[in-house]
Amino acid sequence: LQYTSNHQGNRELTGLICCIEEYQNKGLANECIQYQFVLHRNLIFLATIADASIIVLRKQWDDLLFVRRN
Repeated sequence: LQYTSNHQGNRELTGLICCIEEYQNKGLANECIQYQFVLHRNLIFLATIADASIIVLRKQWDDLLFVRRN
């Protein structure tokens, strides 16, 4: 999954959710499984990035506090 912008990523996720909802509303739950897998993969990808970002931000914050104390 490649995101060129947050907006594009949000549109992709929104499109997947709408597609899944449409299939479910039509009683075609089996047909939406592939989209659910893609949505799940994308959400896991975003969660992984968020976790990594938190670690980096925490390290930067700790470094900043260390510099200010010394």
